[in-house]
Amino acid sequence: MIKEAGFTATSIWWEDEVAPFPIKKESMPHLAREQGLLLENIHVPYNNSDALWSEHESLRKAIVQCHVEWLYDCAQFGIPMMVMHLNDEINPPAPNSQGLENMRELVQVAEKMQVTIAIENTRRNDSISYVLKSIRSNYLGFCFDSSHHRLANNEDCRLLNSC
Repeated sequence: MIKEAGFTATSIWWEDEVAPFPIKKESMPHLAREQGLLLENIHVPYNNSDALWSEHESLRKAIVQCHVEWLYDCAQFGIPMMVMHLNDEINPPAPNSQGLENMRELVQVAEKMQVTIAIENTRRNDSISYVLKSIRSNYLGFCFDSSHHRLANNEDCRLLNSC
């Protein structure tokens, strides 16, 4: 149906569904390509993204490990980009050095795998600018989500100019 609607590319939500789902996520890249669609990216789960900035090392390590595995999935399935959130809760933690080091680690893996990480705007846009200004890499970028922008009650579009 995506192809029939005139689209030439798509993305995939990359999560193991909690309810029975007829197709495993690992089967979707082949199915998309079989229909002649370019697979632009996967969007990885955002649950626990605040842990990237946590003061608790065990929480940071766990969320980083999830993202490392998803980067390896991208490489394995020939998907050039992983879209991710830097936070997920209503009152996310402020950007800090621990989170920045976690992102540096993820970018190093992304460079090795030749997969681009696209960080998506959510509630704390200062996290985005903090990461993008601190880490320079051809494998790190920004994904503007207009619905996130609107849901965060943010009418200011200067974020697009700062990234």
